[in-house]
Amino acid sequence: MAQTREVPANGLGSLAELQAYEATPIRERFPWQTSYQLIEQAAQRYGAEPCLKQLLHGGRDEQPLTISYAGLFQRVNQSARLLQDLGVTATSPVAILLPILPQTHFAIWGAQAVGISNPINPLLDAGHIAEILNESKAAHLIAIGPALAPDLWQKVCEVARRCPQLTHILCVNSISASAPEAPPAAELTPALEAIRVVDFDSAIAAQSPAPLPAQQAPGGDRVAAYFHTGGTTGRPKIARLTHHNMAVIVQTYSYLSQHKGRFHIPLGLPMFHIYGTVIMGLGCIYDGRCAVLLTPSGFRNPQVIENFWHHISRFQAPVFAAVPTLLARLLEVPCHDDITCLTDVSSGASPLAPSLKRKFEQRFDVVITEGYGMTETAGLISRCLAELPAPTGSVGLRIPYLTLQVAHLEGNRISHRCAPGETGTVLVKGPGVFAGYLNAADNAGAWVDSKWFNTGDLGYQDQQGYVFLTGRAKDLIIRGGHNIDPQLIEEPLGSHADVLDCVAVAQPDRYAGEVPVAYVTLRAGATADIEELLDHCSARISERAAVPKRIEVLDTIPLTAVGKVFKPPLREKAAHWALAEALEGRVEAADIRVETDKKRGLTATITVPEDQSEAELREQLTGFSVSVLWQ
Repeated sequence: MAQTREVPANGLGSLAELQAYEATPIRERFPWQTSYQLIEQAAQRYGAEPCLKQLLHGGRDEQPLTISYAGLFQRVNQSARLLQDLGVTATSPVAILLPILPQTHFAIWGAQAVGISNPINPLLDAGHIAEILNESKAAHLIAIGPALAPDLWQKVCEVARRCPQLTHILCVNSISASAPEAPPAAELTPALEAIRVVDFDSAIAAQSPAPLPAQQAPGGDRVAAYFHTGGTTGRPKIARLTHHNMAVIVQTYSYLSQHKGRFHIPLGLPMFHIYGTVIMGLGCIYDGRCAVLLTPSGFRNPQVIENFWHHISRFQAPVFAAVPTLLARLLEVPCHDDITCLTDVSSGASPLAPSLKRKFEQRFDVVITEGYGMTETAGLISRCLAELPAPTGSVGLRIPYLTLQVAHLEGNRISHRCAPGETGTVLVKGPGVFAGYLNAADNAGAWVDSKWFNTGDLGYQDQQGYVFLTGRAKDLIIRGGHNIDPQLIEEPLGSHADVLDCVAVAQPDRYAGEVPVAYVTLRAGATADIEELLDHCSARISERAAVPKRIEVLDTIPLTAVGKVFKPPLREKAAHWALAEALEGRVEAADIRVETDKKRGLTATITVPEDQSEAELREQLTGFSVSVLWQ
């Protein structure tokens, strides 16, 4: 039975409503300028009420460790003072290499109060992490300590050996967020004699929890965070976000969702990801929504997945956020709990296949809403609302105070502004758009007409202003929400002696959304086989998610008239292979045609054999983000 949904008074369901809303100056709508102010406001409003609940293992009836809003604000103040004592200033990046813990919140918001937070995926290869630290020039690192995760501590030590500018490592050695007795120095400092190593929880406990003096608090225009957004193995690309960027997006999201009220929300998204940090991190704090941290490993923990519906029921969560990969997994998890509390699900990070959306909504009687955002826009560009119908396939209307247009480009200039329904490159500008990349060289192609940020995405707007995405000009491969730059694959693979040329593209996948595959041409007399090339990649690619799922040898790589690699035929080839494999034994490969449609993106035309049921074939393709025409 479909649930009755309250239409929010603040709907903003049309361009006219958006424009009327924007007639009020943004500073009047959104008065808070920094992450520190947002957390301070939450502490004043909600005080001793629970803000963070940490589950350590994900068990069904496990008792969580709880941090109140006031307690969080105190730990942020203590963390900020500790970092100041250790030499952090307004322009100092603090690298944060932590899983999903209360201390991750203390570290990120404390670092932003006095310096710049730089959260990093702790599962990256040590060499890749070191590249990010060296690019940011971070001298301070907050990481998991040896008492909590000896294996990860060995990675921290390897990172430290590769980062000569590193002066301090602050170790989290207790998952309880209390102040344990500090481990002996000998246990903390193997092979790190030149670096001062400090127990994080013990050290912040010795600091005053009082609010920072007003003159020390950050301003809105100050850089608050560095986020690694990909790049080659040689030099990572780091985006700089200001306090105002993040504060505006948090207050925007708060306005759009305030009709939902306060509730518990289970969180398994990592805080090195922009959405996990800004929307699900700072946003939940500001809105007074208690974040249930689903173990340090989040959605990678099998117990979390196994007991997920129990956690929804236990905490009476009306909403949760996920990536399509997770939704595909949860669709297969038995549900024996009453989850009628759940009304809608927020999906993002990569395209959601229409078939997966339909099956998930039907099974669990929820509405899945999609949005559009990226690191460079503090996580949000447009958003669908569960209570307001949006055209199928749309990622919603633009958010307030952000300007969006679709255009054709010549270099970094607009050559043509697209009419409704006409596909072009999506450009944005506004208060949520970042302050540029850390390395000036990365900014050269990022801005159009000196003021519009080039998202690198292709799409169009309809007559009502709803945004539709049709592809990515940047060629990024998005595997389960993880951005993979093709060069991460092409450079190592191209270093093999037998490889003449290689190209990495995205292949549709029913579970991960996309997986990387590579096409190569070989030199004359080459003896390498596919297995050898895959082993070569595995040994040299620092991100495990970037190792190609498969490699195919071609006679030639398709090129444009001016000699540039032309990737659309390779994407079509990869999609054909994936669909043919899924339908093996039911449909001949020759009866599947894949081409790139200007509006639909990758589109397959499949001829249904007389002895086959179209409905059963549709079932076989559940989860693939490819438009299918049946004949």
